[in-house]
Amino acid sequence: MRSDCRGCQSTHDVLCDDQIGRATGHPGGTPHARYFLRHRTALINQIRAVLGERGLAISRSPEAFKHVIPELLRTSADELTSFCQTLLTELLQHLRTIEERIHLIEHLSSGS
Repeated sequence: MRSDCRGCQSTHDVLCDDQIGRATGHPGGTPHARYFLRHRTALINQIRAVLGERGLAISRSPEAFKHVIPELLRTSADELTSFCQTLLTELLQHLRTIEERIHLIEHLSSGS
């Protein structure tokens, strides 16, 4: 993911210190954290839709989703096409990346 940084007038592959610094000064959650939380929700909904089209239901909450998805994919592997398995694998990898960013921003904003 590339982002334009207003503070140093350059483009970065990750959040730069200036972006994080601006973001962590906001009470009630940073703009970056809110962006990534919305993005995480959208990804989970996409994955749920792909599975739902194949008759596989999964919980809406991120915690329940993360708990159930590995077992669901293992037990349903024969029901999913190789394309669908590849798509789900890529979406789940992207979801892990988003979760890492959320944790990083939360860690930085807590001052730890």
